[in-house]
Amino acid sequence: MSDDIEIKQSARKPIGIKYGDHKFELSGRIPPEILSARAGMSRKGLTVSQYNEEIGALVIDAFYVHVLPAEFRDVIDLEDVAAVFEAWSKKVGLGESNASEN
Repeated sequence: MSDDIEIKQSARKPIGIKYGDHKFELSGRIPPEILSARAGMSRKGLTVSQYNEEIGALVIDAFYVHVLPAEFRDVIDLEDVAAVFEAWSKKVGLGESNASEN
């Protein structure tokens, strides 16, 4: 008998995003860089609003680097990155707790 613990791997499917005349496939996987964006962030000297704004910028930056394919980064307007992030994060359930399901 083994003491190993088995964890079933999440099976998140890729997400298709239409942007202008293009269609891109984004990973359904949430990279750890998104979740750890606040790890190095200090709240010292910042208001709650400033802190939240800084964290938001770090999370979107991690999304841009680790989720958006290079071909998408080549054509996306930076004004649209937040909207694409919001659509992706809702689809992958970023920020949702699965604790009630376990």
